[in-house]
Amino acid sequence: CSSDRSQATRGRVFPRSNERPRQTTPIAVSVYEELKRRNVVKAAVLYIVSSWLILQVADVLFDALELPSTWLRLVLAILILGLPLTLVFSWVYEMSRLRVAGQGR
Repeated sequence: CSSDRSQATRGRVFPRSNERPRQTTPIAVSVYEELKRRNVVKAAVLYIVSSWLILQVADVLFDALELPSTWLRLVLAILILGLPLTLVFSWVYEMSRLRVAGQGR
């Protein structure tokens, strides 16, 4: 009976009792959790909502001022280019209500 048991377990690798089990969290979930911890998700949502509001106001004002539609496209391009900068800034600097702290501090 014990020989059957040793043959059945031969070739299998069992974790040692002092080893920690591996974390089975998918990498996408851990990245998302890190983004949430650093408030990158909040900054992205706030930036997108603010950009939409700026575009709505610009559309109304540019029509009233009879400016060409290229001005609205320029505002849109500036807002699109500002999104990655905002995300990088919110990743590097942890923003709280009282202060802005750098990553290395």
